[in-house]
Amino acid sequence: MSRTMGTELCAALRQIAGEGTWDSTAGRQALDVLARQARITIRSSGLRPDYYPGLVDELVSEAWVFIDKTGPQAIAEHRSALGLIHVAMKRSAFRAVTAQQFLTDVSKASHESRLSETAGGMAPTRFSPPDAPCLATPNATTLDQDLRRAAVHKAVTTLISALVTRGMDHERATRVVGRAWEIMEMYSRASNKLHTVAYTDNELCRDLARKQIKALIDLMSGPRATPPGTSALARVIEAELRQQPIDLEEATVTAPRDLVVLAQYQPPEAQRQAA
Repeated sequence: MSRTMGTELCAALRQIAGEGTWDSTAGRQALDVLARQARITIRSSGLRPDYYPGLVDELVSEAWVFIDKTGPQAIAEHRSALGLIHVAMKRSAFRAVTAQQFLTDVSKASHESRLSETAGGMAPTRFSPPDAPCLATPNATTLDQDLRRAAVHKAVTTLISALVTRGMDHERATRVVGRAWEIMEMYSRASNKLHTVAYTDNELCRDLARKQIKALIDLMSGPRATPPGTSALARVIEAELRQQPIDLEEATVTAPRDLVVLAQYQPPEAQRQAA
């Protein structure tokens, strides 16, 4: 991150704090720095600004809210003001792209999504990194990225459809799969931690009981101590890439059991009442 950009941002924020308004030359300077930082953050996350229209503006807006809430002066006095902004933007980028390109598109898609018509309906490469242990597939680094995105999207859509078919409402199924995907991405280099993190994740715990969280993570990333790329989801993706599709239930020995556990799903409130 540029030291000059950091100095420029801090100077502008101090002036904004003194003037009490963003509607000024300093405000415009700060927004310009934030826009430049947004593009840097997007690229450093493995994304392309032009692939996600509006993402730069969204990150600038999120950063503005963050600065306004924290206080321009407080940000300016921080020893790494631009670093703070970068971290905030990176989190916002992850949430925004996941919602925009994954959850929204999947929720609109049918089981046989029109994958060939638009790249916008496919999970971004960033969220299916070729070398991520949880979704590793043979020769992934040489695969056409559009084909990989299509395979990932279709596999995830199939998983959501399987949950809906077994009784989970579509919105909740999309939400829990999306959240599990986020956790897989954040811990893609430490897949042994996925279950532990998932068991204590507030969002998943609101929707699923512990045994169902385990079943979901097993389906998507694989049971603990299993080799990378051996989860049901990873095998369905690999089969799609080989153009030899397989059913989710046939992907692993444990997949049918995991789907049954998720089929017995009850909201946590109902579980407490039943107890």
